[in-house]
Amino acid sequence: MDLYVLNPTTQSHNFNWRVPEGERIFTRTIDAGSQMQVLNGVSEDVFNYVVDHHKRYGMVSVSEAKSAKRSGNKIALVYSEKPMPADIYEMVDEINEDIVSRQIQLEKERSAIAVMKSVEQNPDLNEGVKAVEVEITEMTPKETARKSKPLVKQKFSSKD
Repeated sequence: MDLYVLNPTTQSHNFNWRVPEGERIFTRTIDAGSQMQVLNGVSEDVFNYVVDHHKRYGMVSVSEAKSAKRSGNKIALVYSEKPMPADIYEMVDEINEDIVSRQIQLEKERSAIAVMKSVEQNPDLNEGVKAVEVEITEMTPKETARKSKPLVKQKFSSKD
C-alpha cells in the first residue's frame, strides 16, 4: 500500500513516523499546499499503524475531509492511498477558511461582550450610562486570498 499526505495549511509540516517495532523515526517535510508520498509498497498493517497514529492529531481521509463540517476543527492533513486531485486541496482550504472566519467572529463577539460587561460592572465607568455600544470594523485583510472578501463592520449593544 502507498500513503499520500496532503498539507492544506499555510505552513510546512514535518511528517514523522516509524514502523511497528522499529526504532528509527522517518521524516518528510510536506510543503504548504502540497502533497507527498510518504509510504510506498508497505503492508496494510504498517499503513494502518502510521495512519492511526496521525489520526489522533487530526489527520483525516479524503472521504472524511469531503464530509467535514464547517463548524468543526481545521483540517491539518489529509491522507489517501493514491495521489489526490487539486480540487481536494481547494475544498479543504475553503472549509478551513470558513472555520477560521467563524472562530474570529466568536472572538469578536466575546471581546465586545467583555468590554460591555466591564463598563456595566465598573461604577466609575457606568455612571450616567444607559447603554454601551462597541463597533468592530475590519481593516483591509493582509492575506492576498482574502482581499476580495467584503469588509466586516459590526455593532454590539448592551440592553437599555
